[in-house]
Amino acid sequence: MELYQIKNNDIRYKRDGIYTLYDLVYHDKVKARFFLLDVRTFKSNLDILGKSQWEWLENNIKNSPAEINILISGTCFINDNSKNESWTKHGWSMKKLEELLENYHLKNVLLLSGDIHQGKVTVKNHLIEVTSSPLTSKVSNWDNHPLVGKPVKQNNFGFIDIDLARNNYHTGLVDLKQGKFHNIINFKLK
Repeated sequence: MELYQIKNNDIRYKRDGIYTLYDLVYHDKVKARFFLLDVRTFKSNLDILGKSQWEWLENNIKNSPAEINILISGTCFINDNSKNESWTKHGWSMKKLEELLENYHLKNVLLLSGDIHQGKVTVKNHLIEVTSSPLTSKVSNWDNHPLVGKPVKQNNFGFIDIDLARNNYHTGLVDLKQGKFHNIINFKLK
């Protein structure tokens, strides 16, 4: 992990899984908490995170002081396409995540994901998911159904613009070919 400048005393050297979190602090307040989830190490047909990562996530959701909470997964959270992998296809994983967020009243949640080889923005059950991919590889023509705009079927990347002074954000996708913005959501933090 030296390549990524992760210090030798980082807990990821001592346990299985590379999940972690980072806080964006502004004027002594945690404005954003980024949960980087490991969806490969513990994955099974019934569960995408594994027991120890679920416990870690629950503890950090329960105690999150952040104004916006951003959960990041290499695999789509919400996806209705049978050809793509997603949290909804790993047993009870998506339902469990939704229950955790609801039980601890986690506010201002944004889901970021990838791995479907096209971009989309989905809004479902008060959750916003921005799925971005690929930057350089072949784009998929599969039919994914976003609820905001149309799928971006060209190389793309996602973005989040957090306005710390006004407590709002803009999120969506940018296609690499023309640099156009797609599927933009503007959201005022609660």
